[in-house]
Amino acid sequence: WDDVACNVCGRQDGEERMILCDECDCGFHLECLRPKLAEIPRGRWVCWGC
Repeated sequence: WDDVACNVCGRQDGEERMILCDECDCGFHLECLRPKLAEIPRGRWVCWGC
């Protein structure tokens, strides 16, 4: 997690609020997604690029 940056804002902080795409392993802060997510969803999650 220490080297994972949010694909939207580029920050590496807030790993407790970051989700990883199950396809490409890119990281995203929940608040950087549009629409924002309130919590990390259960199961498989795929970003809009995949």
